[in-house]
Amino acid sequence: MTVIASILGIVCIVGLSFYGLAPQFDPHLNSDQTVHILMAYDLQLPGDLYYWGQDRLGSLLPVLSHIALKLFPIAPVKMVGWINYGLVAIAYFCFASFFKRPLSWVLLASALFLPLQLYREILSTGQPYAAQFACLGLATVGLRWLLGYWSQAKLWQRCLGLWFTGLSIFASVWVSDFSVIYWAVVLGAIAHHLFFQLSLSECRRRYPWHLADTITLVGIIITGSSFLRLAKATAARSARYTEFNSLANIIDLLVRMGHSLIKNLRLEGQSFWMGIAAYWLVAIGICVIYVTWRYHHTLLKQPSCLWLGSWGLAAGCSMGILLLANWIYQPDHLPQRYFIVVYVLCWVATLLLSEQLPPASSRVLSLLLVGLAIASAMTLSHRILARDTPPRVVALQELAPLAPAGFIGDYWHSYVLCGANPELFHCTPYDRRGEVGCPKGNGKPYRRKIPVGSVVRCERCVENVLSSPTIYLVKQKWLEKFPKRIEQFGYCLEQEGKPFQIAQHKIAAYRKLDEES
Repeated sequence: MTVIASILGIVCIVGLSFYGLAPQFDPHLNSDQTVHILMAYDLQLPGDLYYWGQDRLGSLLPVLSHIALKLFPIAPVKMVGWINYGLVAIAYFCFASFFKRPLSWVLLASALFLPLQLYREILSTGQPYAAQFACLGLATVGLRWLLGYWSQAKLWQRCLGLWFTGLSIFASVWVSDFSVIYWAVVLGAIAHHLFFQLSLSECRRRYPWHLADTITLVGIIITGSSFLRLAKATAARSARYTEFNSLANIIDLLVRMGHSLIKNLRLEGQSFWMGIAAYWLVAIGICVIYVTWRYHHTLLKQPSCLWLGSWGLAAGCSMGILLLANWIYQPDHLPQRYFIVVYVLCWVATLLLSEQLPPASSRVLSLLLVGLAIASAMTLSHRILARDTPPRVVALQELAPLAPAGFIGDYWHSYVLCGANPELFHCTPYDRRGEVGCPKGNGKPYRRKIPVGSVVRCERCVENVLSSPTIYLVKQKWLEKFPKRIEQFGYCLEQEGKPFQIAQHKIAAYRKLDEES
């Protein structure tokens, strides 16, 4: 494959992906994705350094989008979509720089921009993966530069390289705490290379160290650690993320993974192409095991062995940690999005492996990877090629005549209603403690702390909804029928007018009763 052909292929892949999966074109836009759109429009720091209602998923995407919106005042959903794809592109260019063959560039583009359907949330605005891998990629490229040019670089260049790499590392941990696993493996591999594979004299010759380097490193650690402490201190607490799975849960996860693989191999899974992808995946796994065993002595002598081993080991360690983590365990389904880190690391490690093998073995492994890339892209064909359903933000434009207003509803039918026009509306999930009929009596407001967490994620959003001239309750997944009066967030709401259907939602107007009502 020529360079020109690979560039054209990459452009086509990215274009298809953006047109089918970017939030401004997505007919399946949901509240999880919309939260970052709302944060980008109304960013308030330091309180919004993390995704609303939790102390994980650092807000790099909404921060960058907010800055861009100040410079280019377009619709927030469009800006967030562009910035999110820009972050994926940064990740792509960083990791693609480790590959020499144009075919590897195209395959990596396919893996990131047209992934297997199970891992499509790498492109989701409601997940950390785009920003996380952008930061991981930048820091990894920075480390490669430091390792390759340390002795030739001037002191100011070294210090600048350390700052760039160090801040990228801390940014990746801010965006996703899970990045710690990657850095534990990569930095451990680099330490092993420096202290066990190089002699002391060789290490000193290649990597001379000065007082200015020490001061720079200390400054990076203090700056990064202080920022992470500030971000955690202003975020909601999530204690469950330190719990581990029981042995029974781990076995259950492994059994269900095995059953899912077998089901796909029988072509009984979500789609025909998922089954085909499963066959390619099994073939690649067998091939990787064989060539690693067959050529491991040769591979260990390759200059890229450090990165190949780091990425492969990081993928394995990430898989092990995920199996141990209680927060991914769901008794009724497998939350595949948590394994996106493993998915991406396996791709980059396997692509790098394919470039280090003898020609015959390299061609076989590359052919298998091409088959997997095609099958993976085809699992998304119904979302990319089928345009019978309009984008969600287009459908939500029907709400514009109701502005200004606030919406209260089920989580999945609340924040998303503000996605198209966050400047016109305020949205929040309903207060589960609220009771029909306002049993506290006579509409007198009684304030209590708003339970910010995984459902009601934003306290100021609640205040803004309650201050809206008209409040609409959304029936879906919450109310069997609209009550005459209902208590929400310490206020009694009274129905005004009849319910009506709009933008595929059944809603009714309410007003907030004051103390004299």
